[in-house]
Amino acid sequence: KLLAKLLLEKFQTLGNIICADAQQLCQFKDVKDSTLALFKLIRAGNNAILRRDLISQPIFATRGKMMDYCFSILGRERKESFHILFLDAKLHLLLDKKMGDGTINKVSLYPREIIHKALELGATSMVLIHNHPSGDARPSEQDILITQQLRDVGKTLSLELSDHIIISRTGAVSMMQEGHLK
Repeated sequence: KLLAKLLLEKFQTLGNIICADAQQLCQFKDVKDSTLALFKLIRAGNNAILRRDLISQPIFATRGKMMDYCFSILGRERKESFHILFLDAKLHLLLDKKMGDGTINKVSLYPREIIHKALELGATSMVLIHNHPSGDARPSEQDILITQQLRDVGKTLSLELSDHIIISRTGAVSMMQEGHLK
């Protein structure tokens, strides 16, 4: 009980505790390897449940669940990371693939690798997802540029870019809803 109380004082929420990195958690003397493994298992289980919900029906029919999933995998990350949700013709999730890890404010993305993976899977649509650890989910000029480049390349291959969602710890921005995918 004491450890739980201390962790909640430091991290504020159970979600923040579960997503904290090992270095942060090991600052508490009662956190053991088994504690770290349990937190990792809980996080992976939660992500698997949310991903299963996305597979069972069209992804945009469950936009709230899609956003929950996106926040679960990226909302509390301390470095930028880029995922692609590859979708089939009925907009069911084929694969969530991490395509890049970066620094606190930058991640490299390789359009050629993304297109190659989409063609390999037989995907007809994709959703880009990445995070902004700064807390500001607004797209940067680079975010807008890469989104438009992937949209244009995808069009020539009958591969639709359905959305680019930017996640932060305080919210999310859909670039489709913001008008950047017209």
